[in-house]
Amino acid sequence: MNGVIKSPLVAAREAIDLMERHGLDPSPMVYAVLSAWRAQSNPDLARAIETVIDSGAPLTDKVCDELHQRFFGPGDLARETAAVNEKAIQQIQGVVSDLEAAGNRTSAYSERLVDVTRALERQMEPSRLAALLTGLARTTTEMIVQNKELTTRLNETTREMSALRDALELVRTEALSDPLTGLANRRNFDEVLKLRIAEAETFGSSLSLILCDIDHFKRFNDTWGHQTGDQVIRFIGASLQRNALSDYLVARIGGEEFALILPRTSLNDAVAFAESVRRSVETKKLLRRSTAEELGLVTISSGVGVWRRGEEAKDFIARVDAMLYASKHQGRNCVTADSNDRRTAA
Repeated sequence: MNGVIKSPLVAAREAIDLMERHGLDPSPMVYAVLSAWRAQSNPDLARAIETVIDSGAPLTDKVCDELHQRFFGPGDLARETAAVNEKAIQQIQGVVSDLEAAGNRTSAYSERLVDVTRALERQMEPSRLAALLTGLARTTTEMIVQNKELTTRLNETTREMSALRDALELVRTEALSDPLTGLANRRNFDEVLKLRIAEAETFGSSLSLILCDIDHFKRFNDTWGHQTGDQVIRFIGASLQRNALSDYLVARIGGEEFALILPRTSLNDAVAFAESVRRSVETKKLLRRSTAEELGLVTISSGVGVWRRGEEAKDFIARVDAMLYASKHQGRNCVTADSNDRRTAA
């Protein structure tokens, strides 16, 4: 790449050509990554993709998904959060303005009451006193109307602020969720794993991690198509979530790869959980939704490990990932745990 910024139309055409050439899923995330690369609008993203290509590794949906989470997700969250915050600030400024106006009216009304009190003390002549009382009555009526209007505006603002709070929570939820499965995404997984490691470090509790992958998923996708492939991904995600305890985090961290964080869980219990899910998946008969055809056997391979004191999150993940690849090399549809962890557990 020569670093020359291209027009959006040229970049879009090149992105589509790349999707076809590499057999990539034409999803919004893949398109966003490839079009930004070809447009040279994000130098860091361009360098990351070119590093992958220079290494000889294939450009896959999983790679594009990880790049999208890395280079696009936080910015989207920041922009949407800023928009919600701006609306909230406008609402607060409106409330402050209304309250200041109400305070000024209350101060003027208090002064009018003081005038009437002094007039009564001076035994003002009836005609002037009557005029003063008439003015006070009119001001009182205006105060009542204005206070009702203020109450209405404050109630409306309260509802709008509540809606903004819900919108902000939705923005955060969407930013931390995988859109296909509704599970936690890679960013969410990384954040929670760091928190769980800190918890295990502080309290000396066990922390297990499971990484699992759908076996032969590319071949399955090539045979049945991406929509049916998405159906299988959702099925695996639902199976993991259905069997997980309430404090487990189930995440989709790549195209067909999932992760589970199991706090306060021993290696043996984590292996037993992974085995139960594996057996549950392989016994299900999946049908293609559009034609009701049988999809054949769908299986998963898993790697399991328990956190070691002082181990960084990236090293923990890499170690368990090696166990996942060991399961792949052993013929798939199996669970492999770190042998060193097994000896420690024993």
